[in-house]
Amino acid sequence: MGRAYNNLGQREDALKVLNQALPIMREVKSQGGEADTLENIGTAYSYMGRGPEALDYFNQSLPLWRAAGERGGEALTLGNMAIVYDNLGEKQKSLEAYELALVAWREIGNRPGEARALNYMGRAYSDLGQKQKALELYNQALPSGAT
Repeated sequence: MGRAYNNLGQREDALKVLNQALPIMREVKSQGGEADTLENIGTAYSYMGRGPEALDYFNQSLPLWRAAGERGGEALTLGNMAIVYDNLGEKQKSLEAYELALVAWREIGNRPGEARALNYMGRAYSDLGQKQKALELYNQALPSGAT
């Protein structure tokens, strides 16, 4: 339900439901469920423009994804972290998170995820004035099925 509320733009409702789900996920010791819940809380805060709070939840989610061996969840969280860092003007941290997400997407063969990471990295390099590096990344994204 929390994800559905997030998708509908109802962030406060999403947070209410997700904060109810979190202790349940912890009680049943579901690392993946807990990681997913934390990631969705972080996403709600990110959409609300509350970057530091979003990063707090993403940072809690990341080691749980890793412990559960869920590379897709890890890549998604890293990508979301990169977006928040970018919004906070922390381009280097954003690039570092995108690079880690890119590795994960490639390891699991998720071509659309790979393309998104490459595109966002290209935009970050372009914002930093490194147009040639940006172009190289955009060109890598093309055969990946950029979205």
